[in-house]
Amino acid sequence: MRRIPPASSLAFPALVAIAGIAAWSLEAKPERAGDSLLRGMSFSTPGTPAILAAPVHPDSVGVLLERHRERGVPGIDVEDYLLYLPPGIERGEEKWPLVLWLHGRSLRGRDLNLLKRYGPPALIARGIRLPFVVVAPQLPPDRSWYDLGPVADIVDHVVATYPVDPERVYLLGYSMGGGGAYRMAFDYGDRFAAMIAIAGHTPEPTPDHVRAVERFPFLAIHGAQDARVPLAPARRMAQALEEDGAPQFEFRLMPGMDHGRLERLTRDESLYAWLLAHRRADPAFAR
Repeated sequence: MRRIPPASSLAFPALVAIAGIAAWSLEAKPERAGDSLLRGMSFSTPGTPAILAAPVHPDSVGVLLERHRERGVPGIDVEDYLLYLPPGIERGEEKWPLVLWLHGRSLRGRDLNLLKRYGPPALIARGIRLPFVVVAPQLPPDRSWYDLGPVADIVDHVVATYPVDPERVYLLGYSMGGGGAYRMAFDYGDRFAAMIAIAGHTPEPTPDHVRAVERFPFLAIHGAQDARVPLAPARRMAQALEEDGAPQFEFRLMPGMDHGRLERLTRDESLYAWLLAHRRADPAFAR
């Protein structure tokens, strides 16, 4: 495990900027509508032909699309999600990365507009053109990211329907969604190239959890002043992975950061660049 020291030696300049992340955040450096969040970086797969299972209408790209599954199916907790298709995907010439976004407790409900409060959907709602597909499911009230089978089904459906590169499927989760990242790593980790858990509810580090998390690049970020989600379990997980010699796990402790301020990291372009730099390594998992 790579333990990243606090303060100025952090690899992400944005994470240690003035006031936490202000220097690189979209809050401090707003983009014009239609700008690309990660300018000058190409994340599609040149030279890799893609055949669309269903044509993508140009009006469907660059915007948040509401998707609803059949209501009332036993065992299906997640019925609604937002889908974002990046401009250029409609040509069907290349394969694109996909980021699965798992939100925190406060965004649960039956109103997909809630998801626009923070995270990738908030960036898209502000006119930011992200260079990857986004899948953002919404938990119903009083549910948690525990049974993730329906979420995995949504991801599989999007990968099968659109020109998505199955070797570049990623997960970003915050708070309760950060806990969902650990659960997804445990149950469906073979689908992902890398994951980030921000202020996540961290499970106790059983041998099975350690083996699941150490299979691929996993970045856990926690605030030293987080009074809402305990830091101790995250420390124990990091310690267990360090003792197990997990080179792909990184634990970043953010001095002076509380739970709410860590949400702002979802606006940080270097966070997405970290995800997109990875590719699923084991060809046996390719579909």
